[in-house]
Amino acid sequence: MAFPKALFGRNQLMFQGWRIKIREAEEAYQQGLLDAAHRLLVAGELQGFAPAKKLCAQVGQGLADRSLERLSHGDVLAALRDFEAARSLAGETAAIMAVYHELNHRTERQVKCSLESGDLARPLSQLEEMQKRQLTSPGLQQLYEVAMRLRSAEQLSVRGEFAEADQQVAAAMALRSDLPSIPERQLVLRKQQTRHRKLTQKLHQALADKDWNQVLKMAERLLEIAPQNGVAQDAKRRAWGEVGARSRRGANLRATEYWTPSQNQRRGDIGGVGQGMQEAVGNASSFVLWVDAVGGYLVCLSDEVVIGQSVPASGIAVPIKADLSRRHAKVKRRGDGYVLEPLAKTRIGGQQVCDVTLLNDGDEIELGEGVKLRFRQPHALSATARLEWISRHKTHPTADAVLLMAESCVLGPHWQNHVVCRQWSADVVLFRQKEELFCRAGDSISVDGEWHEGKGRLGKNSHICGDEFSMSLEAVPSA
Repeated sequence: MAFPKALFGRNQLMFQGWRIKIREAEEAYQQGLLDAAHRLLVAGELQGFAPAKKLCAQVGQGLADRSLERLSHGDVLAALRDFEAARSLAGETAAIMAVYHELNHRTERQVKCSLESGDLARPLSQLEEMQKRQLTSPGLQQLYEVAMRLRSAEQLSVRGEFAEADQQVAAAMALRSDLPSIPERQLVLRKQQTRHRKLTQKLHQALADKDWNQVLKMAERLLEIAPQNGVAQDAKRRAWGEVGARSRRGANLRATEYWTPSQNQRRGDIGGVGQGMQEAVGNASSFVLWVDAVGGYLVCLSDEVVIGQSVPASGIAVPIKADLSRRHAKVKRRGDGYVLEPLAKTRIGGQQVCDVTLLNDGDEIELGEGVKLRFRQPHALSATARLEWISRHKTHPTADAVLLMAESCVLGPHWQNHVVCRQWSADVVLFRQKEELFCRAGDSISVDGEWHEGKGRLGKNSHICGDEFSMSLEAVPSA
């Protein structure tokens, strides 16, 4: 039977086509280009051709071996992709399945090491990827459940639900009692649970007694153990609310002789920074607070301030007119406390410090030779701190003290206030909310000529007054 020449020519071309593709895949494999060889074999659907079967097995084995290498280097996703490609190309041969078992063995070893080190995120991510690709063994399934139980325990403990967290850890230990880190976690958790229970009892007693200093103290200790504890968070907010609630107004300041800085002092020390500034104070890094009949205070809003010599365009928060380095020391807020990082010769309590040092209320700080300040953190319900002058040096602009303002700044007649106004009869509070600054008092206040019922938003150039007090703000521009 004779075939048409046209049909013969088409078959010949088809025959030549797959042979060429196999040859291209073989050349890629010989050059070590496993991905290119795999792509050519799959795209050309060449696995069914007898001459390509051996090459498929070779490329598949190469990909499987590379998956183990990548796993050992921590590249889990690439390792799993390689193994999937190898299995799809070569099938579940004995050699490929041997790599599969080795892959599971090494993964199990890595997961156990991560769990022992306390890392849950990495093993969970790794095991979830393997589950998606249906590559997990029973041992890995069990480790995945252990990791999920431990993560659940962590999430419960940060909310203060220690009994439920303990149950999750116990379930994890029942699954894999051979992991030493699990009973260790349970021991730590139960110690935290005991401390949490005692602090909670003290917090409720302080709330019943309306002892707001104790409420804040207990709430903060609880939040150190369980940062998302709702009871402690509510108690802390309530304690803060009581600061303003206790502010009462008197009539004895109506006759106060107001003190206002001279025009020359304002221009010389502040450099005209108040001109044209109408944005919220929250956008500035510092401002000067002038309190009539009391004094002027440099208020720094950043969590980290640099102290140094006052020179033009220095860019530091607390420039001092003295023989200091341009950047002499840093004071950093850490939670409710502060640390000092010396950048040049610095002493605390007469002892030279070379490393980051925790500051305590009352510490005497000496910068260079003779520039002395006292660190004060007087108010129990505020993390705001005050730097008072011991020596006769001054900042630029001139200020009676430096206030490192956290959430609030309390002004009033009490010794523990950040700004002590001895003739006042009640507290006035400046506080930050959503990157803006507000003033709160026990009665109506005027802010830039507009009256507010107990609370008003402040701007960079605001003037605040009530029946018994008057103060103004002038922002210090960034250098």
